[in-house]
Formats: sequence, structure tokens, C-alpha cells
Amino acid sequence: MASSDVEHWQCNKTLPQCMTYMLDNEIMCDVTFLLGEERQEVHAHKYMLASRSPVFHAMLEGPMAERGKIEIPDIEKDIFHVFLRYVYTDNVSVTVDNVLKVMYASKKYCVDLLTKQCNNFVKRNITNESACVFMDSALMLQEEDIYKSCLEKVKRNTESCVKSSGFTAISKETLKSITALDDIAIKEEVLFEQVMKWCDAECGRQQLTETWENRRKLLGKVIFNIRFPLMDSKYFAKEISDFGLLTDKEKVVIMNYFLLGIPNTRSSFNYKERCFGNSKKVTLSPTYASRDWGTQTSGDWGTQASRDWGACDWISSGKKDEIIFQTIHDSKLFGISLYSSYEYTVQITVKDSDRCIHNRKYAVSNSETEMHEIRFESPVNIEAHKSYRVELLMRGAKSRGKQNYIRKRSSDESSSEDELLIRGAKSRSLSRSLFGKIKSFDGQIPGLLLMKK
Repeated sequence: MASSDVEHWQCNKTLPQCMTYMLDNEIMCDVTFLLGEERQEVHAHKYMLASRSPVFHAMLEGPMAERGKIEIPDIEKDIFHVFLRYVYTDNVSVTVDNVLKVMYASKKYCVDLLTKQCNNFVKRNITNESACVFMDSALMLQEEDIYKSCLEKVKRNTESCVKSSGFTAISKETLKSITALDDIAIKEEVLFEQVMKWCDAECGRQQLTETWENRRKLLGKVIFNIRFPLMDSKYFAKEISDFGLLTDKEKVVIMNYFLLGIPNTRSSFNYKERCFGNSKKVTLSPTYASRDWGTQTSGDWGTQASRDWGACDWISSGKKDEIIFQTIHDSKLFGISLYSSYEYTVQITVKDSDRCIHNRKYAVSNSETEMHEIRFESPVNIEAHKSYRVELLMRGAKSRGKQNYIRKRSSDESSSEDELLIRGAKSRSLSRSLFGKIKSFDGQIPGLLLMKK
């Protein structure tokens, strides 16, 4: 006969605590699952599973119900335990490493609230450190929306993402996807070094010696996603040419490109320069200029104009416009922003003081946004502290025009080391005077797409 002062496990526990106790201690379990490739046993309760999941209800109840031990080869035991804990308690503890696998289980068994929680967790936690890990899991589990979100993060912050600890743990398929991207901005030398770190980690996973031959074998055709012809020739000679990653024939192809600048169309190497991923769009804020453009004294560029941008009319069609600017870093100009109309052509010319360095006509159609980015096929090299002029001629429907200068940053204003600053940019009609006291102008160029070298 039980003593009246014995405290049973059910006492002083909430319902979720009781459910957890029964699950953990396998009390009155009536269904057994075999999880993963190793077919590890997990015991649970039909009642709880059927009450939370229509899939389990159909699986466990009725004339078509499965009998005996149920195999689930595509979910591992530890992931299923996290999933079950939510089923039993409405609480879940997910991490960057397991959240997409738990989300896969929730989708498979139609536990929609858990799917929503996992999705929210991922959105809150896509950082430079986690983007590659999430991207890898999303690719494997075919979570397209999450994959795209991670991809955008990688494009915007390429160098930080590939330098993260998670990058060395991704699959070869994800490595291939990242290194094949055209629209990322990262020095090829940096990307190469991170790919080599991935190779060394993969050698460890496959218990291989870290040799150049094994690195090449692991990479396979991914090696050609690294754009060796775009590297600095001295770096290539010092860090790559003397080692066994590339064949002698491949080294000759690259060295010939360094010497002659002519791509070998029969080789597998990619000669296209990556661009746009980290290009910084420099917005040209509406200001009044009160001093000669050539003056370099800080604080001479006035304050924000009070003009209401929303009140501007669609005014520009068939007239030339230009912007003159300098940068304080050696940079690359990937394109410009224009106020848009529905369909138009635009002739864009970029000049320095000596010569024309870019001249091409672009056609834009179905542009329904107020601004449209025109991206060059190849970036234009911009030298620091040198004046450049962007000229354009738009033809087509009328397009919105606005005041658009960027003021010179005062010397006492702080900026991060990586921030690219524009000095003395202004947009004007060609009929205006280039120098002198200028009040304000209308123009078509609200931004430049720039990246610091």
C-alpha cells in the first residue's frame, strides 16, 4: 500500500512538464520509430502525435495505419527529438545548425506553427557568420525562399561571409554556387584563400593529406570558378604558380593573359570581372552648393535643401545631363542610377580629364520604379582625387528630374574605413556653368554605383 507522503512524478508539474516526463522516460509509449540511416529507435505516444499532426493521424489511425516499427530514414534521431519536444510541449529550442532540419520535419508532418517559428528564427539570424551555413542547409532541403535570402546576404557582404567559420563547412555544391556568382564584389585573391581553407577542411573530413593535388581533386571543375586571370600577377606568381594546384598548361594560359591581356577562348578559365555585389550606391542628396566646385575646404557645401522631392514633375527627355565627381579612394564605377520612365534609351559616357573611358547606349523597358540602375558590362576604374564626368542623353518618355548633389563630408565627420566617399559631386544641365557660385540644378542622376578597390 502506497504511503500517503510519497510524491508521485505527476505532482506539482504543469501539463507540458508531465508530457515531457512521459516522453523522456518512455512511459506508456505505444509507437516506435526507426530514425535515420542507422535506424535508431525512438518511442512516442500515438495520441500525442495524432493530436498535433494530420500526417501522423493518417499514419497511425484507421484500416490503413502502419503496423510495427515505422522507419523515417530522412530525419536523424536528435532532430526528431527536438521535433517531438515541440509536439508534446509547444516549446522548441533550435539553433543555427539544426533549425532547417527541424523545419523540414515540421513541414513533412504539417506542424504549421513549428514551421512558422523556424522560419522566423532563420530570418532573425541570417548574419555574415551564419549565411553560408543556412544557405547550405537550404540548398540541401530545397528551402528556396531561405536560400534566396541567404544568397542576397552573401552578395551584399561577400568577404565577411566567406571568411566566416561556417564557410569551411559547406558542401561542394554550395561552394560551387557561391564561387560561380558574377554579382559579388570580392578580390579574387581573397576568395581563392578562403576556398583553399575549405579544401583543407574537406581534406580533414575525408581523411586526406593536405596537398595541392588533393585540393585540386576535391575542387574538380569548381577550380574554374576562381578567376585566376583577374588576380594580381605578382600574387599569382608568388602564391600559386610555384605550386601544384594548376597544370603547367593552365599556368601558361594565365601568364599569357597577364602579358597580352587577351583571353584564351579555348581555356576553361573565366575572364569576366565580378561586380555589383558590394558596390556602394552613393546617393546624391539634394543640397545647395555655395562655393566654387574646386574648393576643398571642409564645410563649404552647405546644408540640406528644403525642396520637397515628391513635388517634382516628369521633365527630362532628350536633353543632356552630367555629373562631375571625385572619390577619396581608388574605386570602381559599376553603373549609375537614373530617374526612370517606362521605356527609354540612354547614351552614357564616362570621361576623365584626358579621354573617354566608357561610351555606350543602353535600352531600358518596363521600368515602373521611380529610379532605375544602369549597370555597365565592365566596371570603370576610378582613381582617387581625380575628376570624372558622367554624361548622358536620355530619349523616350518623359522622366522625373530632381535636384541631386552630394555634399562634401566635413573633416570632423566620422566614417568607417570601408566607406567610400564622394567629393564635390554635382549634376547639372550642360548649358550651366561648370564652375562659379551655383545655387541648385535639376538633374537625372540620383546615384552612382561604386566600390572601393
